[in-house]
Amino acid sequence: MDSGDTVIVGVNRYQENETTSSDLLTIDPDLVRRQRDRTRQYKSDRNGSAVHSALNQLKTLAESQENVIPGIIAAVKAKCTLGEISDVFREIFGEFHPG
Repeated sequence: MDSGDTVIVGVNRYQENETTSSDLLTIDPDLVRRQRDRTRQYKSDRNGSAVHSALNQLKTLAESQENVIPGIIAAVKAKCTLGEISDVFREIFGEFHPG
């Protein structure tokens, strides 16, 4: 290995000498607060019984293994959030965990 006959990438060949900076994404807490407020307002302005009914219909479709697209469309029209729709699918199908 020391002579270079055996190549080990990153050890004896193709090494990077520059240091990488870890510029992490920072999110403005004010933007987070404003988005949270908008979501709360969106949920308070909708018809709660229509949301509940649409999510139940979607759950029934998912459990029956029928086409769920009409149920998703009905849920969106009832102003269900993506998170609420996703929660239905997580409840029925679970989450993927690699490994």
